[in-house]
Amino acid sequence: MAETAAKKTAAAAKKTTTASKTTQTKPEESPKVSPIKRSTRTVLALEVDGTQYEGDVEVSAEQLEELDKVAADWDEAQKAYADLTLKLVEMLEELGIEPKVEAKAKPTSDAKKIRRWAARTNVEVNSQGMIPQAIRDQYAAAKAKGELNDDEI
Repeated sequence: MAETAAKKTAAAAKKTTTASKTTQTKPEESPKVSPIKRSTRTVLALEVDGTQYEGDVEVSAEQLEELDKVAADWDEAQKAYADLTLKLVEMLEELGIEPKVEAKAKPTSDAKKIRRWAARTNVEVNSQGMIPQAIRDQYAAAKAKGELNDDEI
């Protein structure tokens, strides 16, 4: 049965083909055919300076080619930037110029040490809360002079 259905389908296709061959229109009567526009839906994902870009977009082959070229140029520029940065840092180091290090805030863990020092030296300080900067400065001066006990350092 399957063979019979396949034969009938083939025969119908043959008739359709034959029929289309016999039906011809005059060239001046045929409708104008517009050029076929080809486009591609593509999911593009790209990271630029830490920002992620992603989209399901319709792009032409020319647009993809241009995007690839710009991305390659960007990658090349990033590499050149990294190379120049390294070269600049090496030159600065050769000249003896070091990076400036910002002073960090004093950690709050010094509070116990400062309170021990203050109690030993009769400097009044609250048992809780923030330690005034003036007392911190006195503690730093005593530390610089080597006047602290081991448990106060």
